[in-house]
Formats: sequence, structure tokens, C-alpha cells
Amino acid sequence: MFRPARLTVIIHRSLQAHLERLFSYPFVKPAHELGFPVEIRAVEDGRIDFGGWALDTRSLQHNTPVIGARLQMKGGQSVTYCVDTTLCDGLLDLAGDCNILVIEASPPDNQKTNGFHLDLVQLRTVLAATGANKVILTHFGALKYPDMASRERLHPHIGDCHDNIVMAHDGLIVRL
Repeated sequence: MFRPARLTVIIHRSLQAHLERLFSYPFVKPAHELGFPVEIRAVEDGRIDFGGWALDTRSLQHNTPVIGARLQMKGGQSVTYCVDTTLCDGLLDLAGDCNILVIEASPPDNQKTNGFHLDLVQLRTVLAATGANKVILTHFGALKYPDMASRERLHPHIGDCHDNIVMAHDGLIVRL
């Protein structure tokens, strides 16, 4: 069975106490009994260096505290992951210069979201602003996007904003 040498969990500072409670009885074994070290790093906006690669984080706008992240790897390649957000400076900053942007999908029409997710206009704004070589859309609402065919119907609404958009699916393999 796979056992990690160590586990580093990166979480928004405001949620740190909640996560630490989850790493205690009765939910799981206490962290010191797991057989590998667990480190919880609380972040807001900033950079964490991991010896050769780094993680840049920015606060995003949602109904709970969330962060977006850009993983900067050796050689300069980067992957940005931002979901559960509306259009905000943190999202635009992280999406601006990366090799791959993983971002949440929006409703395929001009329907407004609940204020916690991107709508179509906001998604188009991010797609037009990003310097990413590839954009991967994920976090599809199950009611609006029950299958791959329904996800592909979003493409005509956004295809003119970026020339390399991929709809995420189970088993997707992404190469840098």
C-alpha cells in the first residue's frame, strides 16, 4: 500500500483550526500516529518555496475563504488552479502568466451564478486575459453538464477567447 514519506497540506489561514480538528480523534488517527509527518501550512497571499519549486497563492472571492494557486516548477513551467471564485484580482494575477490554467466552467448561457462562481462574461474575461498555453475547464455543475457532450456545448461561447481549451474529464492526462 502506498504510504507517503510526508504530507504537506496547504490551506487558507482562516480554515487552519478546522482542518487541525479533523486530524484528531474521533475523525482520524492523530497526526503523530499516522506513520508519516503531516505539516499544515496556513497561507493567504504569498509564496511558499519547496526547494526547487514554489507555490504562489492568492485569495479568491467565494462565500468561504478560498485560495488559488500557481505551482512553479523547476525549469520555469507552471500550472495554475483556480476554482470556486468570481472574477477578482487574485484570479487574474495567477492566470496571467502560466503554462496551464485549470479554471472552473461557467453556465453556457448568460445566466448569473450565485455570486460565488464565474458567469460566462467573467470566464470570457479570464480566458482573454490569460497567457496560458492551455486552459482546462473543470468544476462543471452536474445539472447543467451531466456528460461530455453537454460540456462541449460551452465551447462555442468561449472558443474565440482562447485557442487551446480542454474540457476536463475523468482520466484526463495533461502534459506540460
